[in-house]
Amino acid sequence: MNLGMIKKLDKVLARVKDPQSELPLNQLDLVERFRYSENRNTLYVFLNFSGLFSGCMACAGISIDAKSRIESNLKQELKNEFPNIWIKLV
Repeated sequence: MNLGMIKKLDKVLARVKDPQSELPLNQLDLVERFRYSENRNTLYVFLNFSGLFSGCMACAGISIDAKSRIESNLKQELKNEFPNIWIKLV
């Protein structure tokens, strides 16, 4: 991955926010890493939401909604930055 792509990824992580805490993703441990496959023209985004879910059943619905919104917003922002690259959330 080149430096220009890394800078764009950093900007996306600063823009996308967790709807519950309103903190940007670059301050949370939800995105573990990115991997770009030039052959497949695909950017893989490795996510870890294990810290988002607590043992509380009432909170689970809220956390599932937050996870869905984060994924949707992140994918859209990545598509905006990289319109010619496939985005795959893992």
